[in-house]
Order: sequence, then C-alpha cells, then structure tokens
Amino acid sequence: MREIVMQCAKVLWDFTRLNQIPIKSDVMIVLGNDDPRTAHYAADLFLEGWSPLVLITGKDGSGTKGKLPHNRTEAEIFQDLMIAKGVPKSCILLETEATNTGENMRLSQALLRRHDISPDKVMLVTKSLMELRAALTFKKQWQGAQNAPSYQEMGEPSYNIYVPSSVRRLATMTLHSSLLSALRLMPPYVR
Repeated sequence: MREIVMQCAKVLWDFTRLNQIPIKSDVMIVLGNDDPRTAHYAADLFLEGWSPLVLITGKDGSGTKGKLPHNRTEAEIFQDLMIAKGVPKSCILLETEATNTGENMRLSQALLRRHDISPDKVMLVTKSLMELRAALTFKKQWQGAQNAPSYQEMGEPSYNIYVPSSVRRLATMTLHSSLLSALRLMPPYVR
C-alpha cells in the first residue's frame, strides 16, 4: 500500500509542478505558508539577483491558522527568515491580511499600487505543491493578467528533498476516495 501511495504522491507532485527556470523580475511575490523552506528559497533567489524587490504575503491559512507564535503572520515570519539569510529589510514589502491564495494575489497587487509600483514581470514563489494553484489563481485574480505583467512560478525544486507529507496525505485521501467511490458503485452483493 505504501508503494501505491508514494506512486500516487509522485503523480500529484509532477502534476502540480511547473518546473520553470528563473527570469529577472521586477518583483518577487512570496506566498506565506507552513513551510519555511519557501522563505529560504526566495531569499536565495533574491540574493542571486533575480528581483530587486520582495513582497511577502500572508496572514494565516489552513496550514498555519492557530499555529503561528505570538500572533505573528506568515509574512512576518518569512520576513525574519529572509533577513536572517541576508535580504535587506528595505527591499521587502509586507502584506499581512491574506488568508488564501486569491487574497494573496489581490492584496499584493493593491499593496504594489499603493506604492506606485506597476511591475512588468512578477515572480511568484511558493511551496512546490502550490505552484499550479498559485499560477492559475494569479491568472484569475491579478487585474490585467491577460496583458501584463508576465509572471513565473517558482517552488522548492527537488522532490527527493521535499516529499511533502501533504502530498502523501492527498495521495492517500485520493486513493481512499477512489476506493470508496468504487465501492459505492458496486452492487450490494459484491460488497
């Protein structure tokens, strides 16, 4: 059973990954979440020169609600992690109200507008499992996404390093759900 769950996890992992190569961007939007590796990866991208500005977004979400220390937000925690890795505080904007991916996009765009920033290129950085979801949400929620800015999605790159428990749980739930659905479709005498 474990082997089947891991195979399902790998399929889901591959489906949600966009595997993009970084391009220079006007702003890097880092989506807060429950995995500090996102902040470390974003700091590495910043320090490599992929973007001059970082906007970190997130209050709390399903993975962090009620779990963050001292009433801090995902964005504040990620900011501390990125500063500790060498990202200057002066290069970071914080959006601390978003509680889901749609709000991450809408509130980030509003914050950039309040600072008179209209990026032509945006890099989204989130945990790997969220790449596809964040990219699709960006297209839907970012006003003018059809025309500009261009964007790319970056997640921590290695399945071998990061076989997320959430993927395993999702694969297990999907497998169990499929089995339950199949059982419901079976005639009573087969069950």
